[in-house]
Amino acid sequence: MAERAAAEQGAGGARRFTRPSARAFTRPSAGVQRSGAEAPFRSVPADRPGYSPRDVVRYVAGEGPACFAAVRGGYDPAEVDALVDRREDRLALEDARARREEIGPQTHDDELAEDIGALLSRAKRDRGSRFRPPSRRRAQGYQAEAVDRLCEEILAFFEDPDAPEALTASEVRRRALPQAEGREAGLPGYEECQVDAFLEDAARLIAVTAGWDKERPRRPRRARG
Repeated sequence: MAERAAAEQGAGGARRFTRPSARAFTRPSAGVQRSGAEAPFRSVPADRPGYSPRDVVRYVAGEGPACFAAVRGGYDPAEVDALVDRREDRLALEDARARREEIGPQTHDDELAEDIGALLSRAKRDRGSRFRPPSRRRAQGYQAEAVDRLCEEILAFFEDPDAPEALTASEVRRRALPQAEGREAGLPGYEECQVDAFLEDAARLIAVTAGWDKERPRRPRRARG
């Protein structure tokens, strides 16, 4: 299924990191705009929605964000998403290496552990209270139960390095979160922008940690207490 679309316009303009949902068809930009030679991609059938070839080509050339309009017969979203995920993972690790070189290994490791600790502090909160509810009346939010499950998977990644099926950064970025109506409807829900910011940080930290694990297998994932 094509899960993403052009960035939605809200009160504050286009969202930077919109999760896939039944009404969204967008890719999180995450600032990935470096050039590459991985295109072109296969096109989907003419009667199915895909990503705008023009938008994808601009992104691959480093001339636009990873935000693609939905067009019939466009590029296969699965192939494009895979490229964007690879780039985001690679760039997160490159940025971490540069930061490590800039401030030194020990300071960098302490900084990374602090970031992971802050992430896990929220992930460890009780179900139903990890994020605030939608702040505007009638505003839509993410279903709390689905977000809580994902938070617990993120928690397991960092606290159980021997887990047989570790979560990946790509899975965090692509996880479709069902919508819940605002408080007026009496349904549980979390504010989208707060969840999106948390998940963007989680994807970055998972990508960096997984990259370190491959380069230095003995490095523990567990955040320092």
